Amino acid sequence: MSFWHLGKRLLLTPLNAGTGEIQFRTKVEQDFFQSLDAFKPQLFLVLAGFDSYTEDPLSNLNLIEDDCRYITTMKNDIADRLSESLIVSMLEGGYHLKVWMQCLYPHRDDAL
Repeated sequence: MSFWHLGKRLLLTPLNAGTGEIQFRTKVEQDFFQSLDAFKPQLFLVLAGFDSYTEDPLSNLNLIEDDCRYITTMKNDIADRLSESLIVSMLEGGYHLKVWMQCLYPHRDDAL
């Protein structure tokens, strides 16, 4: 689902509580990456929060470390194609420190 607001692009990909790997990846591929292909950004600004992890105390989703790796890999692939890999990534969110580190490593390693 995407909206135009005051000439700016806003993309929303709502996920229901309890969403797991298959539903998450399907929504991301259908909503998110198709919209990015159409929009063709020249720079990717990423706010990477790991509070969607199943063990995070604030999470209502059932995502795991492999889902963090998946979204990072997909983001890098599309940035390679559309923006010559111009990515600025900022970390935010994630309230289970052990889990935060497990998700951070794939995010960091794929960025280097």
